Amino acid sequence: MTVTLNAPTRFVEVRIAEYSGLDRTNPLDVNSSASGTSQTANSGPVTTTSANELLVASGTTQTLFNGSGSGYTLRTITQPNGSILQDRIVTSTGTYEAPAPQVTTSNWVMQLVTFRAPGQ
Repeated sequence: MTVTLNAPTRFVEVRIAEYSGLDRTNPLDVNSSASGTSQTANSGPVTTTSANELLVASGTTQTLFNGSGSGYTLRTITQPNGSILQDRIVTSTGTYEAPAPQVTTSNWVMQLVTFRAPGQ
């Protein structure tokens, strides 16, 4: 993977995660993004359209995340920036969010994207 920026940028952070078992023709279902100031970041809600989906959430903060949200598996908290990557698999259509706790109240951005399993 190559990342090219078109202008000088401070504090660049790129996270790459690889997943398998997703629908090959139309994997992307829905996504959400939110920002705020609180001790828990939250992507805001998404409503999935398929029963079996992978939810992937990523967040940045001015302090650092200190764990994954309920139901999510923590994949990484970056060093030294304290950003998070977490995921979960759901088996029923529904409305989901991606929360993640921080060590203290601070500004954050959290994003959530969902991917369909084959045949969904």
